[in-house]
Amino acid sequence: MQTEQLLDATADLLRGRAAQRAADAEIHAPDFCLLDYLDVRENGISRILANLLDPSGSHGQGARFLEAFLKWAGLDGGWLAGASTAKVYTEMPTASGKGRGYIDILVRIGGRALAIENKPDATDQPLQVARYLDDLAQHCRGGHCLVYLSGSGEGPSATSIEPARASREVEAGNLVLTGYPALIEWLEECMPVSRAPAVSAMLEGIVRHIGKRFMGTDDVQEQSDLIDVVVRNRDALEPALAIVEAGDAIRARLLEGVVTAVSGAARSRGWRVARSDLGPVRYGAITISFGTNSSLGFGLAADTASYGWLYYGLNSVGGVRLPAGLKGAMKALLGAPKSTKAWPAWKLVGPNDRHFPIATHADRAFWLAALDGSLAAMVIDFADAVENRLRADRILTAVRSR
Repeated sequence: MQTEQLLDATADLLRGRAAQRAADAEIHAPDFCLLDYLDVRENGISRILANLLDPSGSHGQGARFLEAFLKWAGLDGGWLAGASTAKVYTEMPTASGKGRGYIDILVRIGGRALAIENKPDATDQPLQVARYLDDLAQHCRGGHCLVYLSGSGEGPSATSIEPARASREVEAGNLVLTGYPALIEWLEECMPVSRAPAVSAMLEGIVRHIGKRFMGTDDVQEQSDLIDVVVRNRDALEPALAIVEAGDAIRARLLEGVVTAVSGAARSRGWRVARSDLGPVRYGAITISFGTNSSLGFGLAADTASYGWLYYGLNSVGGVRLPAGLKGAMKALLGAPKSTKAWPAWKLVGPNDRHFPIATHADRAFWLAALDGSLAAMVIDFADAVENRLRADRILTAVRSR
């Protein structure tokens, strides 16, 4: 199968899935996911997972989910025996002093302890995993296991734990290296044992969230069907791998198109593009400045290197002092913005956001918007709204000069 044939087959499959999703929408709402509307960062996800693992959690399902998790993590019957009496904690402090840290989730089962280090986006601190394993070994004589749960499935860095030791800990069963995509297997084991429809719906929502945020798809079954198409024979596999290898270059080309479109529209209005580094880097952005030499820009950025936690607002390059009234003007536009030194007024995007109605993590719709020009239009429309507000508040001249 040549590349064109594979793309045709893929397009047919996607059209079929889209038609089925539309037909199912009224009953199953396949595109609805509550987590899309929540600020589910590391601590938020930890609280959700901790509640599911807690036999006394509000889900009301007892130890069923914890038992399924223990089996999924490869822990033996000794762990399962005491699951119903387990105690679950979040942000549990480890050793005091210089080595102090906080384990994201800690499950106490008698003399044993299951710890989960939740790393959906964040990077490790120096010797973090090594210190956590040392602390668990010291305080949990009955046995311990640390599950390192990353967004990509990659293990901890060499600065977090020496690779040779990590291998020994994995072999001994004290360290499990896994990722969010693998977590779907556990969640799917939980669904049939849940007797509460509301909890089952939540589990399904988490699966959708993982698919969109960590696997680049909002339809896990669709992805499974695509895999079936690709692995049938070499003729399908080879062009599929070539497309995967070109993924970063495709995204870069799409963003180049966004920058070109924004730059052209900005010049026609007497603006300039102050930043155009939105890409596979953390804190990359595309912003517009209203002055030739102004250090203040307004636009869209990403908090993570994988185009995640998209946000928008006011960017101050070099921490330049803001003109009086600018924060008030941004509050009027954004509603309830947050603030940092580099972004004195910012807000996460969202499906129903006034200026950027998109998902907080770049999904398929984001890249289609980059292709058809609607993403560039959002940036320009936001800059238009900012300029109009600044003009109405009589601070546009001051902003242009900063």
